[in-house]
Amino acid sequence: MKRWMKSVVAVMAASFAFAGVASAQEMRFFKIGTGGTGGTYYPIGGLIANAVSNPPGSRPCDKGGSCGVPGLVAIAVSTTASVFNANAIQAGSLDAGLAGAQTVVQSYKGEGKFVGNRKDKIRVIANLYPESMHLVLKKGTKLNSLKDLNGMKVGVVQFIKGEQLSGEELYLRDRFDKADFYQMGTGFTWDTQDREADIAAAISTWEHATTMLSDPNYDLVVLDELTYMLAFDYLPEAEVIAALTQRPENQSVVVTGRGGGQALREAMDTVSEVKEIKHAYRAGLRARLGVDY
Repeated sequence: MKRWMKSVVAVMAASFAFAGVASAQEMRFFKIGTGGTGGTYYPIGGLIANAVSNPPGSRPCDKGGSCGVPGLVAIAVSTTASVFNANAIQAGSLDAGLAGAQTVVQSYKGEGKFVGNRKDKIRVIANLYPESMHLVLKKGTKLNSLKDLNGMKVGVVQFIKGEQLSGEELYLRDRFDKADFYQMGTGFTWDTQDREADIAAAISTWEHATTMLSDPNYDLVVLDELTYMLAFDYLPEAEVIAALTQRPENQSVVVTGRGGGQALREAMDTVSEVKEIKHAYRAGLRARLGVDY
């Protein structure tokens, strides 16, 4: 099994983010942009908000009270993630936010989706955690890098992605532009409050996936975040499992995301979980230029 770094999630803020918090007698609200409530960014943003908050009247830190910035009340705000957060921080409607490292770099340099719209006020506070992409192939397949996929047909379908710039999209567009790439394009759909539209978008995207899964010309099919479509009952589980198990014999498939249910795990040949063992951020080490961003 080969493993490549996908992206790094960072906390970013406007260059003036913490300016003006003068004393414990003055209260200031501090909004942190995260992602969808069913994703990873939102709970992490909530933990950060609790850590930096210290509302007026709180007990002293040494007596079990808040240990954050005096007078600061931080709030985790659910958003459509990276690109939205970068735009909102620049505009001043958010004070800080979480984003993939590629989005932060491109927004600051005015590249990619930010051409002509550079976010010069953005600064990186810390690197939170790496996200890894796993490429699983059948035993005996000789592959040392993605360059070895030249001549093979690859299809990538991304569920819940599209509004925010992803590391996968950047890498494929730059290094493997011949891959067939399709995004659902609605962002984190569970925040839209329109379940019927969410299901319709998922079904439409799944049709692209089933076309690839039934085509023996595809050597590799990647179904990014498919597990959430099952977890939120946007797609029928039995139909998904049948398409995966009845695919062409020589076709490899990668499914990413958290959860997905026992039936999906049983249908897979390899199941892995990426989780934090130890992180420098917990020891007070902030993001470093040239290493984390």
